[in-house]
Amino acid sequence: MPLLPARVVEARAEGRYRLLVVDGPPGEHRPGQYVFLGARRDAAVNPYAIAGEARPLQFLIRPEPGVADELIAVGLGTIYMSEPRGPGFLPVDAAQVVMFAAGSGIAPIHAQVEHLARGPGPAMTLYYGETGSADFAFRDRMAGIPGLRVVWTVSADEPGWTGARGWVQDVAAADAAGWDPGSTVIYACGMPAMEAAVRQLAARHGLAADRVLTNL
Repeated sequence: MPLLPARVVEARAEGRYRLLVVDGPPGEHRPGQYVFLGARRDAAVNPYAIAGEARPLQFLIRPEPGVADELIAVGLGTIYMSEPRGPGFLPVDAAQVVMFAAGSGIAPIHAQVEHLARGPGPAMTLYYGETGSADFAFRDRMAGIPGLRVVWTVSADEPGWTGARGWVQDVAAADAAGWDPGSTVIYACGMPAMEAAVRQLAARHGLAADRVLTNL
């Protein structure tokens, strides 16, 4: 797999993650696509979804032994990346967009939010789940996006948390009666069990299978 050099120009904490802002090779990408990243040209690589619509590229790295910690240790320096891969989120006409993200699945969903927020677009609701409230990424950024409602959801028993609790698909069930099958599209990214549960929820409320989209 060809890997090209790219320079990390900014690295900062973003919830439980490390956000790397990367000046990568020229080229186009669409929301939902991913690249393979490695700390060296000959190092092991992992796939990471592109976390923003525009350049420079953004990646959320969850600290863990192996490739992730190697990338974080580079700091402001050179890493290596593949060309963007995967179909990404295909465009669908919709008046209402409902999005689901669990954990690092927020990366491609955040890119799609930025894309949809560029101009007059659909009403957006995002159900975003993390273990605890300190884990959320892009919290300040998404709070300022017009037309976006975010349902912040924690799965841990966290004292003092006043937001939604549990799994995002269960939290959304209370709102699903308001999804119009002909004008609603759903984007989901997270664990396979969550994505399957979202498909089942959508089907129960009359949405066709092709109205529920993932990035892979």
